[in-house]
Parts: sequence; structure tokens; C-alpha cells
Amino acid sequence: MKTPKPSIWITHLISLTAFATLTLSQSVPLPLLIIGSVAIFASLWGRLRGRSFPIPRRLWNTLTVLFFLFFIADVLWISQSLLDGGIHLLIYLMVQKLFTLKSAKDDLQLHLISFFQLLATADGTTDLVYGLAFVCFLMLTTWALIFYHLKREEEVEGRVIPSDRGSEVVTTPFFFWTNLLTASALVITLLIFFFIPRIGTGFLNSRQGTPRRLSGFSERVQLGSIGPIKLDPTAVMRVTLPQYQGDPSVSISLSTSASPLQFSIYFKGMTFDRYANGAWENTISEMTPVRKVGTRFQIPHDLLIARRGVLLEQEISLEPLDTTILFAVARPLFMEGRISQISIDAGGALHLPNPPRGKISYQAFSLIEPLDPEDEKLTKISYPKEIRDHYLQVEPSPRMEALAGRITGNLKTVYQKVVAVRGFLAGNYRYNLDVPPSRSGHPIEDFLFETKEGYCEHYASAMVLLLRHAGIASRLVSGFLPGEWNPFGKYLLVRQQDAHTWVEVYFPRSGWIIFDPTPPSAGGQPFALVDAYIDWVKTRWDRYIIHYSILDQISLTRLGWSFFGRESSKRINPAYIKMNPRNQRIIGNGALLMIVAAVGLWFYLRRMTGGLFAGGRNATRDAQATVAYRRFLKLMAKKGWKRREGETPMEFARGIAPGDPVNAQARALTALYYRVRFGPPPRDSEKHSQGSIAELRALLKGLEADRQRIPSFSPSTRPGPDRATGESAVRPDGDGP
Repeated sequence: MKTPKPSIWITHLISLTAFATLTLSQSVPLPLLIIGSVAIFASLWGRLRGRSFPIPRRLWNTLTVLFFLFFIADVLWISQSLLDGGIHLLIYLMVQKLFTLKSAKDDLQLHLISFFQLLATADGTTDLVYGLAFVCFLMLTTWALIFYHLKREEEVEGRVIPSDRGSEVVTTPFFFWTNLLTASALVITLLIFFFIPRIGTGFLNSRQGTPRRLSGFSERVQLGSIGPIKLDPTAVMRVTLPQYQGDPSVSISLSTSASPLQFSIYFKGMTFDRYANGAWENTISEMTPVRKVGTRFQIPHDLLIARRGVLLEQEISLEPLDTTILFAVARPLFMEGRISQISIDAGGALHLPNPPRGKISYQAFSLIEPLDPEDEKLTKISYPKEIRDHYLQVEPSPRMEALAGRITGNLKTVYQKVVAVRGFLAGNYRYNLDVPPSRSGHPIEDFLFETKEGYCEHYASAMVLLLRHAGIASRLVSGFLPGEWNPFGKYLLVRQQDAHTWVEVYFPRSGWIIFDPTPPSAGGQPFALVDAYIDWVKTRWDRYIIHYSILDQISLTRLGWSFFGRESSKRINPAYIKMNPRNQRIIGNGALLMIVAAVGLWFYLRRMTGGLFAGGRNATRDAQATVAYRRFLKLMAKKGWKRREGETPMEFARGIAPGDPVNAQARALTALYYRVRFGPPPRDSEKHSQGSIAELRALLKGLEADRQRIPSFSPSTRPGPDRATGESAVRPDGDGP
């Protein structure tokens, strides 16, 4: 059989899909990447042109043995990983099979290799691309198995569909029902995924990619480290604010007992107290474990004056980062999540024991407080010893001290002085990310008196140093701005380019209050609708596929029980009750449509008793005849009359219950099958073919209706093969083809 071109394309598309997904998510060595890619396209080119690759089998056997030895060495000494070694072996097996494709069995083996490549990919990626590749692989595999079936039938059982009319098999109904079968397989796969209990963590260690490098969140940060990542669009975290449904990327307003509280969002990370030689350092980094009560971590605070403040809830999904920092707005009081341990340093930064290997999700409840009115009136602050020792330290600089005096000299209160320094920096300096390194070794003095341009690190550092020269305790804070608002998912997407530094100033009653001297920059563009939608789909994929857990299955089971239980009207899910009637109708009609489609598919497949490849009015004449004859063979087999290997259909029919009326019916049906299958096409092909098929089916139905009259098999009643010739003792007569 000459392999149909659609079969060739599908076989190679399956290999390409699995191999491409593997290379995108795993670190495949460049030589294997090149060899695998060349092998796929070379094999496709050769098979489309009917050319083979004359590579001796002995050479392939030798290469296979050598590569297996390499596989052992790879696992033990080179990659030192069973997964990586297995991936390299799978690529070699794919290449070997691509150059030796001959039979249907070879195609099936190549599909299995591709499946294992896709399976290996699942251990190294959680991206939505893998889900799309899986759906594509499932659709292509359904078609590949159909062509495998046809090719296998020709190789083992003889021609079923003539090669000159092979294209008649893929009719419009056939194409439709095959794709419906593919969709059904996908639905079944999803049902298995959602309802089979999820236990264990997998045979192989999960590898969700290398943690993303994040500058500015270590104990010592050189000035200028944040500048480069301000151009990096890589996602860092996604944040949902359940209390606030609008766009909070600029500022948000929450109600308090006194008056509405307007504030800007800053996701706090690290704090720094000491500046020297162009670098900031956290010198009070001793960690204290945070106490966990129930499911909540209770964050300790020296000041818990919440008379005019509110709690802001945040649901944060943090990407894998190479830092132990947990980010949250302002000062979190509580935290919840699948986190085993949290520690806090003296500056208020929250730390995990180790950098996370994968995404983590947690909830933070932060106390948002405005500046206390009493603090606004203070003309002088008597700082505690721990504040004096760490947050008033400054390198002597006559020029900076003089500048601080000029800015704050005529002002009375501490608050006025802080606001004046902030305003001076925001109004007299230009924001610019492209700042050359300082040649003098004093980057902040260069910023203040020479270049007069810089970015957030320069602005915030200058403000801290000027305030300290004025005798006001302050510190530098690194973290993130709120980023971009996603209108589909109602969350904030925070990227590396949203990294930011700002200032916190100490007040006796209010604690540390945020002041940001950096002027607004152009920043990144808002979410394009397409990008926002794609990112939202990725978050749904991550939440309901990657992080789908046994707890989600329990919730889903409870929802189903409440909906279909005896007292469903009483226990129905509150979310469904609150849903507007239009959405309820959509869900109901969609469920009804799926039920009707499933019932229709079931009846259609019942009608197509011979399989999906034939039986309808638009199927080929030969295929319909073959289906009917196979039904006849099954009917006879139930009575013990089984066709022997090498026995022709007419020889088989003559040997069925000789002398019984059933024998005549069997011979008549077989003769008609011969005429339809192998006879010359008549002039009025369509009309005559349908008449012959109808007659064949009528004979078959007659036998099925009178199946009780069919004698059971007895060796003494059936002629055996002639011992001299090995052929049937019953010779063909005029009834034969």
C-alpha cells in the first residue's frame, strides 16, 4: 500500500509537536536539537516523494547498542539525571524510527515515542503552551490511529478500500464524526483529570524552571542594581484585591471609621539602614520566626494603632524567584498560605527559609494607616536608641548638609521638612534610566549637584541622606509598584520593570510612613486587550490545572452533590443562586445541548455497527460490503463456525452446515459479497451499488432474525482440508467468483 499523504503529514506533525514542546521546556543539547529537527523534515521529504533511506539494519543495531551504553553513562556521570538521560534516549529513538518507517507498526512505535516525549515535557513545564500542545497531540493522534487501522488492515487482512478510491473514506460525515470523537476523547480526559483522586507528587522530581533572578533584594545592594531590571517585562507576581474591584494601579480608597482613606500601593520587600561607598546595606538582618496560630502567621509589630487604619486583603501569586522575600503592601499583620515557615528581620522584611522552586500563593492582610495628626505637628522627635543607632547614620558631606539646610531651614515641623525634601527632588531633577556610572565614587552627590538626572534609586537615596543630614530618621525600601491592571481577571500584574525604591520616615505614633520622591515616569503601556486576555487564561491554567488539588476535588464534589442531591433547592451552591438568570440559562442550555449531543453520538455509533469507517449512506460500496460480511462472520462464530486461516469466503460458506437451508443462505450472501466487492462496477454504479448493498443487508438480517435455526458447529459436519493439497475438500462451483 502506498501510504496516503495525509497519514504521512499527521505522523510527522505528531513527532514535530512532541519534539518542539520538549525542546521549548527542557534544556536539550544543541547537537540533539539539530539532529532531531533535521531528521523530522528529512523523513517527511523522503516519504512524500516515495524515497527511502538505505541505511543497513546492522548499522542501526550497532548505533542503538552504543547509544544505550551512552544512556547509562549519561544518567550516572554526565547529566546525572534519569529524566535528562531518558530525554536524550527518546530523541535518538525518534531519529532512528523516522529513518526506518515502513509498516503501520513503525508508525505506531513513533507515536508512542512522541507520547513519551510529551510525558517527559510535563515534568519540566507548567506553561499554557504545553496544554495547547497536548490538545494538538490528542487531535492528531486520533487521526493517526485511524490511518494506522486502515494500513494495518491492508497489511494483515488484505485490501479493504481500493487505493484508487481511498479518498472516498474521508467523507464529510466521516470527517465530522472523527473530530467529534476527538472532542469526546478530550472531554473524557478532562473528566478523568478532574475526578480521579490526586495523590502523591509524581515519580520524578518536579522541575518548574530556573528561578528568575531578581536584583535589589539581597542584604547588600550596589546603587544602580535596579536600573537594568526596569527594562525587563518578566512577570514577578499577580495580585488580587478582593475588597477593591476597580483599577487600583494608581491609588485606591477604602472607608475607615473616620473618613475615606486614599493611598497608593507599594509592595514592600527589603529595607536598608546603612549607606556607604555607593551601596546600601541591611545591618540588622537577624531573623525571628513568625508564630503560626491555626492557619495564620501573626506578624509582630511594635505599633498597632489601628484607630484610623483598615486591613487590606491581598491574594498574591508569586513566580519562582531567586530571593526568599515575601512581598506585601505596607505592614502585613497576618499571612495565610501553603507555607511552612516565615521569618521576619528587624526591618520588617518577611523571608521564606529558601527561595521557592515553583509558584507560591498566599494571602496577606496589611494594616493601612495614614499619618497621625499629632505626628504632623511635631517640631522635633526624640528617637529611641534603636532608631538613632541605625536610621540617622550618614557619611559626612558638607555639600549635602548645606543643601538639606537650605531646603528645610525655614520650616518648623518634621512633616513639613519631609514634604519639602520630597518636593525639591521631584521638581528639580529629571527621570532617566540611562545614567552612566559615577566616576567620583559618590553617585548621590553626582546626582544632586552634577548630572541632576537618575531613576528611583537616586531619588530615594538622595532623600534619605538629605533627611538624615537634617536630623530626621529615615530608611530606603525596595519593592514593586502595582504594575498593570488586567480587566478580565481583575488582578494586578507586577513585572520586573515595576521594581522601585522609596523612602520610609519614622514618626512616634504612626511608625514608618511612605514618601516617594521619584516623579511619575512614562512607564510601560497598559495591557492590550489581547495580551490581558492571554495572561488571564494563563492564570486560569495555572490555578485550575497546574495547582488543581484534592481540596478542589472535594469542593467540586460538594458542589455537584448540592446541585443534584435530593434537597438540591436547599443545598444548591450560593454562587449559582447569586448568578443572574441569563447566565443560569446559558449553563442549563449548554448542559442540555451536551446531553443531546452525547445521546445522538451514542445512537449513531450503535447504527454504525461495523465501526466508524463505514456503514453510512455516503461510505464506499466496498467498505459497506466488508462491514456486512464481518457481521456475518461474527454471527457464524457465535455458533462455532469460525473461518480457518487461508480459507476463502466461499470455501467457508460451503462448509457451514452442509445440507441445511442455512448453507444456501450463507452461500448466497457470500456470492453477493463477492459480486459487490470484486465485481466490475456497473454502468449505473450508484443505483446498482445501493441495490446490491440493500440486498446484502437483507440477507444478513434474515440470518440474524433466524439465528436460533443455525446449527451449532460439529467437526463431523464440516469438511476439512484435503490432506494431499492442503485445500478444502469442497471445490468451488459455479457459484464462486
